[in-house]
Amino acid sequence: MFQCHQADADSTARRICAGWAGCHGDGLLALRVALIEGRIDEATFAAAAAYQPPIALFGSGSEAADHGQADIHWPDGEAARLIAKIARTRSDLRNGPLLEHQPEQEEPS
Repeated sequence: MFQCHQADADSTARRICAGWAGCHGDGLLALRVALIEGRIDEATFAAAAAYQPPIALFGSGSEAADHGQADIHWPDGEAARLIAKIARTRSDLRNGPLLEHQPEQEEPS
């Protein structure tokens, strides 16, 4: 199952990613397997399968990943703020220093 990126992987506060559940809903095989294996209970399965997000979501995981990786080497101020927020929250992630925002430079001809 795809976990929320805002909680440590082994945290008691971890939860299913709302974007993942909202995008794919009850079509997620991983949710069904987790229920069968006892990793989630029936209430969690039902809530994740029926989740209706309050905002528009990407149409697929690929679209979300493409968006998340845009300007990954030179994040703008808002992206840097969000990266720092996640890094503060997630002690199980390691990250290097953020690069200052740099405008794209043209390659010499």
